[in-house]
Amino acid sequence: MVDLNVPGPVANGFSVLAETTAHFNDDLTITGGTGAGVLELQFAVTGSATPFGTGQLALCGSHGCTDPHVFFTVNSGTLTSESSFQPNFISNATIAFYIPFTYGTALSIEPLLSTSAQFFSCSSGCPSTPFDANANYNDTAIISAALVRTGTTNSPCAVVTGASIADGDGFTFGPNGLTAPSAVPEPASWFLSISAIAALMLTRRRALRRRPI
Repeated sequence: MVDLNVPGPVANGFSVLAETTAHFNDDLTITGGTGAGVLELQFAVTGSATPFGTGQLALCGSHGCTDPHVFFTVNSGTLTSESSFQPNFISNATIAFYIPFTYGTALSIEPLLSTSAQFFSCSSGCPSTPFDANANYNDTAIISAALVRTGTTNSPCAVVTGASIADGDGFTFGPNGLTAPSAVPEPASWFLSISAIAALMLTRRRALRRRPI
């Protein structure tokens, strides 16, 4: 959560940004086919933001967080390249990322959840003081679906029902949910990298239909 407060008058041109981020890294290997495919990861985000506050979810990887080959939709809207901009939201949202992969080759992903609030001053049309803005999306970036598809990231097609998705920790997940390795006990949840003062926690569970991050 971020909460930005500017109590008194400020000069024109003054601006300030409050931001928090949380992320994790994972390596996924997809089997059950040959050649190239498309991985669809759907994230359910729950929270809210006041005017001048926002949430953002990026899907980073080997090409950074603006890969022109990664596409996304917000609430089943227009399919958009991540190189154009990253998905923003001010209320509950479902974000689906479409990521290219090669069967049998590890794919590195880094979901990055951020919240921010911004104030700026100008001669007209800018927010006035006293000013307060906030955004709160704590504990809410949850992988609600992981599907393997044919086609391309800008034109994803049918689901490949025989595909299997496994990560570097020995978990497997996909349309039928997440399964932990039987030989190695895993914690029910874990805290991830935290910046600024907000305790953004992304949770990883052994749920049948969800994989929190």
